[in-house]
Amino acid sequence: MIQNLPQKDIVIFFLDDNYVEDNNLCAYCYGGYFYEGDLNDLYETIINSKLNIGLEEWMPIKWDFSSHLKDFYKKYSNVNNFEQEWNNLITKSKSIRKELMQKVSPIKILFSVFCVQKGQNVGQELMVENLFQRIGLNMTSKCLNIIMCDFEHDKSQTKKVLEDEYFNAYYKADSYFSGPLKNKNAFPSLSFSSTYFNPFLQISDIIVGCMASIVRSWLCGKNPDIFSKEIFGILKNNFVKKPSTEEIFRYGIISKPDNFKDFLISQGLL
Repeated sequence: MIQNLPQKDIVIFFLDDNYVEDNNLCAYCYGGYFYEGDLNDLYETIINSKLNIGLEEWMPIKWDFSSHLKDFYKKYSNVNNFEQEWNNLITKSKSIRKELMQKVSPIKILFSVFCVQKGQNVGQELMVENLFQRIGLNMTSKCLNIIMCDFEHDKSQTKKVLEDEYFNAYYKADSYFSGPLKNKNAFPSLSFSSTYFNPFLQISDIIVGCMASIVRSWLCGKNPDIFSKEIFGILKNNFVKKPSTEEIFRYGIISKPDNFKDFLISQGLL
């Protein structure tokens, strides 16, 4: 039963996902972060970072400045020279993402990736289970714990996997070291929002987008691009670690197969 807790004692894990494929391989990527301070403070940090770099507070920042993001900006912008403004934004998009990620620390990041042969319908459930296990282990039972996900369509397979596994995690938690999440004072269902409207999820989008970019390089056997490595360097100290050894893998990063760790080491990222 959920305790009667004041609003300040709510902790939210903001979760996003990404899917990567290359040749015969594909990878499911899920991750996000806890922020254990006052969400008002984090909100002010995000908004002030946007204002400092010339954006308005409603303008979403995502890892991928895609055509969909452009359409969103265009819908809500009231400038006459939109194309020029958008092109200006693209030219400084890297510095915008970098500055934002530098300002939002400290956060506690968790990331899970599962790589399989394309066409295999296995692995996604295990990857989500691994992530929910780590989220459970890092929940603070004296607080109400909520997992907020980027919006998924009601008929999407991703939403079904998330909700089915959360049902198991909350009530049964078979093989969970944390035990059932209901005993950790977790909220009994997942919450959904939109990265476009939710500034907290925009941070998750950048985290998972950066990691997915590096995963893509891992799949195709290439070096990650310089910007992804630079953002990873900012994120690195925020991954959950084993306290006694500062080990990230199996604590803040969970991967199958395990050689994702070897790839990060070979790239000088760990």
